[in-house]
Amino acid sequence: MHRLLLLVLAVVPLAPLAAQDPPPRPPVPSPHGLWEATLEVGAVKLRLALHVDVSTTGYVAKLDSLDQGAKGIAVDTFTCVDGKVAFAIAALGVRYEGAFDATKGEIAGQFRQGPVDVALVWKRVERLTEVRRPQEPKPPFPYTTEEVEYSHDPSAELDSSFVPEARRDDQARVTLAGTLSLPPGPGPHPAVVLVSGSGPQDRDEALLGHKPFAVLADHLVRRGIAVLRYDDRGVARSTGKFGGATTADFATDALAGARFLATRKDIDPARIGIAGHSEGGLVGPMAAARDGKLAFVVMLAGPGVNGREILVHQGALLQRAGGVPAEHVERERPLRRAILEAAVAAGVPLEDRRKNAAAALGAFFDAMSPPGVQREAFVAEQMQTLFAPWMQAFMALEPAEALAKVRCPVLAVWGSLDLQVDPAQSLAPVAAALATSRHADHALVVLPGLNHLFQRATTGAFAEYAQIEETMNPAVLDLVADWIARHTGLPAQRPAKD
Repeated sequence: MHRLLLLVLAVVPLAPLAAQDPPPRPPVPSPHGLWEATLEVGAVKLRLALHVDVSTTGYVAKLDSLDQGAKGIAVDTFTCVDGKVAFAIAALGVRYEGAFDATKGEIAGQFRQGPVDVALVWKRVERLTEVRRPQEPKPPFPYTTEEVEYSHDPSAELDSSFVPEARRDDQARVTLAGTLSLPPGPGPHPAVVLVSGSGPQDRDEALLGHKPFAVLADHLVRRGIAVLRYDDRGVARSTGKFGGATTADFATDALAGARFLATRKDIDPARIGIAGHSEGGLVGPMAAARDGKLAFVVMLAGPGVNGREILVHQGALLQRAGGVPAEHVERERPLRRAILEAAVAAGVPLEDRRKNAAAALGAFFDAMSPPGVQREAFVAEQMQTLFAPWMQAFMALEPAEALAKVRCPVLAVWGSLDLQVDPAQSLAPVAAALATSRHADHALVVLPGLNHLFQRATTGAFAEYAQIEETMNPAVLDLVADWIARHTGLPAQRPAKD
């Protein structure tokens, strides 16, 4: 559920310098240039980059939080006087003071943000340290790939509106663009549609330098399973509008992919399934509840409870992993729950829900005093998020309702260190719902030591995702491939490594 974690940071663009007024030559020594540091808060480590330049009025700077995917954060003030460097980012409550040593090429000082007060040393670099991704597939491949497009009308029933070939001239249709990977031979092959997590995602589910779906697709197609992965509506080459769409809309998009595969002679229509990650783990059961023709569903870190419960529990786990004091976390939890419950209270008119949620947000602000933000701005921004169509639908969505209607085998997998969709919260409800479903073949697995992206992790904290070289642990790759192979009649043996 990527969108639930990423803080939206307003980046103020730097004003361009007038062409006739070039920047003055910086004093020597000067801290202008590129700097890199690692912020350590408890077990969490965050790679930071600082870009320092000069303008007609002094220094200008931008900050990147590389492991959180936040780039170009405007630094409000940056000064260097008598070797003392100081900068601040008011919107984030960030302050830094340090000593600039031109000979060593470093700035050593103290970083402060809310309760965080830690030492931080910046090193001058020519370029940022390259991050290795050894699992990312590289050609040549022992299989073929095709760029494909298919369309459907989101306002109509899928059966009557689906067309296997794109019609970009018809604005009523959503056209999804993707990559179809096909095993050797004419087929017909079993196939799986990959569905990404929350937030606008491309076909590789690219996140923080990783491409999980590229890695997963490569592994599955080498086992003889055709794989379709696609750009979310409104992302990259897909048309339509992402904003305003809900999880139910994404289930329709996933079904369109399955219907497209069923039109191909090289795909066996009786052996097509859906594998979704995070929010995509909800999409699979929702699609299967609508379409009894799906052969299987794979839930990778799929939620088992409604979005309100996920957000409250997730928030507490992530705060603890980030070093936030336990008393602060426990004080915030009921306030956070009150906000979410007010926003989606059943049977309450929308206007009353808005008033109640705004009051709960005000109470949260007064109690917690978030640093660097004004009360009115805080309430307004959070209200916009709370009452967006996707969030309203997600908070009210009960996964058990779809799971109970599934008519095909289901594999549900979690990592024991998943702090976004905690198996301790979701596994039992998924098991209970599947026990009442229309099919008895279910497997629920928790893999030890893996995080939300199924990487081998230390704490499971979001900040680790970009730091870990591994994109997806081999244990989950083999588990998914073996399970799909077994349920689609493919040989059990695994291919030799290249």
